[in-house]
Amino acid sequence: MDAPRPSHGHTAAAPADPLIVAPGAPPAPPEVPPGAPPAAWDPAPPARSPGAPYGLSGRAPVYAGFWIRFLANLIDSLIYGVPLGILTFGVIGGAAFSGSVDNNQLNGISSFMDLVWFVVGFGYFVYFWSAGATLGMRFLGLRVVDANSMQTIGLGQAMLRFLGYLVSLAVCYIGLIWAAFDGRKQGWHDKIAGTLVVHA
Repeated sequence: MDAPRPSHGHTAAAPADPLIVAPGAPPAPPEVPPGAPPAAWDPAPPARSPGAPYGLSGRAPVYAGFWIRFLANLIDSLIYGVPLGILTFGVIGGAAFSGSVDNNQLNGISSFMDLVWFVVGFGYFVYFWSAGATLGMRFLGLRVVDANSMQTIGLGQAMLRFLGYLVSLAVCYIGLIWAAFDGRKQGWHDKIAGTLVVHA
């Protein structure tokens, strides 16, 4: 019977323990039991709660195009324009047919009604823009947000947007039509105020 050979200082390496993780190395993923199906992967991003900033949802904003914005603006014009139109017709028409006012007084009444139209339009758009969307925009699922933070704008930014809106109207509506060709679908009033109109 042969005697065991002496060792020359080398020993066989012990098998590595899979449960031992080297310092600084990331932990190993959990093992899937044999026969168990792999975990399902849902590529859909988490749903965004209404009014939440887009930057927190992981979903890129979808810019609203020219025609859907035009339709929202038309709805808004009908909402406040029809009652004001009836009021204007009643006031000016009643004064004209009464025969009790002269032309100067009639012009004064007409100028007053123009001021009423401006004040109502200013209040309507500034209030609802600062609340996130006008009634027409809400009906079509649109929102006004800050172009940088993607959050609802404040009163000051809404006032600046209305000023830009008047400028866009004053140049034959070119400032509004601009949104049809802009990469982010911004009109001049959006660029002046730093806003975007997006799908909610």
